[in-house]
Amino acid sequence: MVILGEMRELGADSTTEHQRIIFHLATMELCEIWLVGQEFCNADCSALGKHSTFNNVEEVKDRLYTTPLSGRTILIKGSNGTRLFQLPEVL
Repeated sequence: MVILGEMRELGADSTTEHQRIIFHLATMELCEIWLVGQEFCNADCSALGKHSTFNNVEEVKDRLYTTPLSGRTILIKGSNGTRLFQLPEVL
């Protein structure tokens, strides 16, 4: 599974680049995709299978508190501004 935070340093190319990431994720065999940040929330995610979008890391943490993940390999990646570095303590 992947938990991917928005890329905040892309400027004018941000919308296009986030959409490209979504299209790339759609080609991968991932059991679950969690996307964090407004750029992903506003993007067209219809190409993805099982996925969830979150406005911020606090929403992700709330989900993890109510529905803990177990038995999964998880890739976590995002800009420092998305604060995904807080997730390992919750996992």
